[in-house]
Amino acid sequence: MPTHQIPLTGRTVTIDHTPSGLARTITSEAMGVSVTFLRSAEESSDGSVETEVFLRVGGHGPPLHVHTGFEETFTTLEGPLSFDVGDRKGLLLPVGESLNVPPGLAHRYYNSGDQPAVFRFVARPGLAYERSLRASFGREAEGRSTRMGLPRNPLEAALVIEASDSLVVGVPLGLQRRLVGAAAGLARRLGMQRRLDPHLAPRHDLP
Repeated sequence: MPTHQIPLTGRTVTIDHTPSGLARTITSEAMGVSVTFLRSAEESSDGSVETEVFLRVGGHGPPLHVHTGFEETFTTLEGPLSFDVGDRKGLLLPVGESLNVPPGLAHRYYNSGDQPAVFRFVARPGLAYERSLRASFGREAEGRSTRMGLPRNPLEAALVIEASDSLVVGVPLGLQRRLVGAAAGLARRLGMQRRLDPHLAPRHDLP
């Protein structure tokens, strides 16, 4: 069976695309992260998504945020990996250890070390995580994103944020939901969802 090498880690997974043709590995140069889907939403029997994530030195995930509808588990494979979680800043997760983040707990991850970090990540359920990541990384590859990895157009960014089932810390969550919902609704009425759909739709040119 064909195999696909995970960028910069040397590990392999079978096939370089999911059964429907979506890319197995996606990358954000802005965030310094490469994400390989070991089990995508379409391949999952329980709705979870499992990935292996490469984080370069100085790389980072999203800013401090909460998820409203799914939990996450991080397991360090190479590292360590740094976290801000709740009131704790600079928490180091050594190789072999795991951290569970339930819905509603503020967190962010980043690489503050002097070598790349690699971690296994599971989202339950994981469709929101996968779709928002594919959309934002896809727009970045087209030169349409900010240094934080979100689409440069604020209405497109609202679509991604809404899809991610996530909210940033620092803005009242109720107000944020209303603003994001209104902006995303306007984006859909203007047809902007079509700009994201190519990164979410399967390819039909596979052998």
